Amino acid sequence: MAKLSLPDAVVIRDELVPGANTAVRVGTMFQNIVNFVNLSQVPDDILTPTILTAHVDNYNPPGFATANILRMASSGANYRVTGFVAPPAGVNRIITITNIGIAGDRVDLRNNDAGSLPANRMLMRGNINIQDDRVIQLWYDHVDLRWRVLSEGT
Repeated sequence: MAKLSLPDAVVIRDELVPGANTAVRVGTMFQNIVNFVNLSQVPDDILTPTILTAHVDNYNPPGFATANILRMASSGANYRVTGFVAPPAGVNRIITITNIGIAGDRVDLRNNDAGSLPANRMLMRGNINIQDDRVIQLWYDHVDLRWRVLSEGT
């Protein structure tokens, strides 16, 4: 197995904050890893699934399991997605979703919506409406068993 080496510019810190628990220390390390991935990852699996023509739960278009980028579109209405199929245990995922804006309709991501299985739901501050040419990144949190927002473009 090849050994992963990080560039000199990336330093994984193990900071101890007075009164902090392990979660803070892991959070610092996770943020540094995310920064490394954002700088060095070149996505090779870009998926353009069929245009949404209805609301969808437990979204799992063909090729989703290996996709890094989803080029989504909605036609005729602002269709909602209540969840994405979760990765297997131990498989970390970050997905980038963009609304490619074919018909000018939004792709609406629903916060913790009961339409999807609990492990496929998204935990967000509220529902997120992805307008044309906007981007959002989600990562799968294996502790809470939910997708979480990593970043949201404007």
